[in-house]
Amino acid sequence: LILLGVILAAQMLTTMMIAKRVEFSKDSIIKNMITKTRQKPYSDFSACMLAWDDNRILPEWLAYHYEVMPLRRIIVAIDPYSKTNPETVLGPWRKMGMHIDVWKDEDYMYSGSQTWEQYEIPQPANATDEERSKAQQWRKRIFFTECLRTFKKRGKTWTLLIDADEYFTFNYYDGNEEEPWKCSKMAETDSKERKRCNEEFKIQIEQGEHPRG
Repeated sequence: LILLGVILAAQMLTTMMIAKRVEFSKDSIIKNMITKTRQKPYSDFSACMLAWDDNRILPEWLAYHYEVMPLRRIIVAIDPYSKTNPETVLGPWRKMGMHIDVWKDEDYMYSGSQTWEQYEIPQPANATDEERSKAQQWRKRIFFTECLRTFKKRGKTWTLLIDADEYFTFNYYDGNEEEPWKCSKMAETDSKERKRCNEEFKIQIEQGEHPRG
């Protein structure tokens, strides 16, 4: 009986030590992730988005990219044909610390030489589908250009050009994947350089110095 009691006590002590070790490991990992995120120059992202009656799908889009990227700054341009305003959706995210600007045509648009490039004049009722498509592409090109210039002036780098029905997916590193493209394209005769390239990539992943790490 004494021997049995000693064995049970030893098992309980071992279980408690394992549980404590797991708890400590989990806390360490979380703290390490937070520290690395704060240290990385790419720790947060910006986005440029054209909105056209997207209020129904915008909350999910914002929540997803806020967590995954993480998205912290966004410039939203409202399409002149949009019947809704995204301000009611964007408001709560401003309170969470997101920097959000909402642009209208007068904030960034200018007219070109073609009929579909005249932003002050609504598209005529007899406009063809091709003309409407060209007008939309013209607007998108100008907006993305001005949006990127704005973020550059603010000292921001990583920026997503996107619509509300598009999602960014993160390409996490998988230990079973093939070697990086830049390493595989090295000449077969330069085996030492190719090996060095692969070793440096793995070190960057392990130390959290690579965006995919």
